[in-house]
Amino acid sequence: MNAKRRMKIDVNLDATPSEATSAVASADMTATPIPSPAMQLQDQLERALAESDFEPRWSARRTLAFILLTCGGFWAALIYAILAGF
Repeated sequence: MNAKRRMKIDVNLDATPSEATSAVASADMTATPIPSPAMQLQDQLERALAESDFEPRWSARRTLAFILLTCGGFWAALIYAILAGF
């Protein structure tokens, strides 16, 4: 018979991303927390973006116009195809 194993997830939500750890342990809590790979990756990405001289290529207005025109063109083509009987 398979015995159900109880798992407890311990997440420190008050820590900064570099200090955050997450651990999955059995109910007796004998396991020690390990650094979360996802949190480590997010921390590395945050540091890399903070150090770079990244400038967005397009303004927010230009990005919005591109999205609206692209999506609008798609919907216009779809409506045309439905009305044309394809």
